[in-house]
Amino acid sequence: MRRPRRIVLAAALVVLQEQAARFSVRVDPRVELLCVVGRLAGLDEYAQAAPTPYAAAVEEHFAPFREHDAVVTTRSLHEVFSVGYNALPSLAVYLRDLDTLEPLVPLKPLPPGLDARWALAPVDSYLEQLREFAAESQFAAFLEEQSQYLRALEQRYQEALPGAAVLDWCDGFFGPRPGLRCVAVPGPLIGPNNYGVMARDAAGAETFYQVLGVAQAQKDGLPRLDAGMEPLLVHEVAHSYVNPAVERGLEPFSRAAPAAFELVAEDMRAQAYGDWRTLCCESGVRAATALYMLDRHGPQARDRSIHHEEARSFYWTGDVVRRWDAARREQAFEEFLPLLADALRDWAALPPEQRLPPFRGTLNSALTLLMQSEDALFLLPEDSEALAAYARQMHERFHAASKVRLASAGELSPEEAAGRAQVVYGSPHSNVHVRRWLQALQARLDADGITLGRRRFQGAHLVLIACCPLAPGSRAAAVVYTAASDQDLVGVNGVFHGPTDWVVARATAPGQYTVVESGDFPKSADGDWLPLQ
Repeated sequence: MRRPRRIVLAAALVVLQEQAARFSVRVDPRVELLCVVGRLAGLDEYAQAAPTPYAAAVEEHFAPFREHDAVVTTRSLHEVFSVGYNALPSLAVYLRDLDTLEPLVPLKPLPPGLDARWALAPVDSYLEQLREFAAESQFAAFLEEQSQYLRALEQRYQEALPGAAVLDWCDGFFGPRPGLRCVAVPGPLIGPNNYGVMARDAAGAETFYQVLGVAQAQKDGLPRLDAGMEPLLVHEVAHSYVNPAVERGLEPFSRAAPAAFELVAEDMRAQAYGDWRTLCCESGVRAATALYMLDRHGPQARDRSIHHEEARSFYWTGDVVRRWDAARREQAFEEFLPLLADALRDWAALPPEQRLPPFRGTLNSALTLLMQSEDALFLLPEDSEALAAYARQMHERFHAASKVRLASAGELSPEEAAGRAQVVYGSPHSNVHVRRWLQALQARLDADGITLGRRRFQGAHLVLIACCPLAPGSRAAAVVYTAASDQDLVGVNGVFHGPTDWVVARATAPGQYTVVESGDFPKSADGDWLPLQ
């Protein structure tokens, strides 16, 4: 018997309403208030906003309040208690609303999710200063003036985030959490940073917030969002499940994790992961994200996720993924969670030469490793002033704060550059180092197209962005931006690249590109890179 159409539509509407209740996207005025204050206080992590009209408006509107008591206290809290990063939004979500800034529940002792850095901080007096700042700076009126941009920002994230699918997967993997609500909060002032925070109200209802930064923006100030938003959302939502589970079952981690943390402490602290407990939570979240990618997108997506984490010094991720994947068929999450502790223990016990995996992709991972290197190179073309000037701008934008050395192609021979992580810009005619990497990639460029392995991409004005290990089994990698014509490379960083090993794009106008195709190079069972088929 066919159901009446109205009943079917009503049932579908109920499902959509339930999904909307579980997952929503909105700019949070409480979070934005703390972000503005953090920015005015000079906290580095709140000074990395993409250059947007909104960021410029914040600077102009709030400049007279740079020495307000709330801002001065924020600086002091940072200096004395290390308050920064996720500590600010963790407090924001425990406030009732922007009008009152009253706590949802008493903040002493710390409620679940409120960052431990607030334990000794003078929170009550700080909240009073924040109320004064909000009133005197007319903060609510400022947000109203920016409402058109903020609503467009919400819409952009709403379109990019598969919230319902992520929550459904998390329920299946971690176990359902009835009543759980997740809110994705666009953070236009936090740049490349992302934070997962939560609040539990007086009735015990929990809301988890994924505060997502705007790392890059288009001319209209809206972010350029891509497929990387899906694993990012999984990562942040997974914290809602992994962190409390690790805390409940801390004993095996207390025995295994400290030794592993000490071996990667410098790299972890550079990412603001300051202790072994944080390492355990981050490791679990990253392994879960790789398994989500496996379930939703297949083995290649899982491997790409693992390689991404290995480049960030989570070298044991692949081992955790293998252990968890085998165990999840028969056990609940908290039963197989301790396998993470086993993986950390076993990794720390390896001989030093076996702890670091070889480079296995992707472009994002290659660039991350480059910035961690002590002797990396950024090699400019010769005989192309326009491209050399553009490449210098890219070095200043992305690598000026790192130890990546800027050099012209002619300053070092390929032999002298061998063994050093490197970024190379230019055509085979303007940069001798490009020729070396084209040979390694089995690539050939001409005016009519690009040959990459056994693939041929036909057409004029094509550009290639690709990575490969410096040598078989090498931990370090090279990234090459190349084309038959240097002119086609001016603006090449505007091509979306990162999650794969290579991208071929077509220059359609100066600084404008259309992606033709992207993908990964095949690898052997031993990890050797093979020609594209």
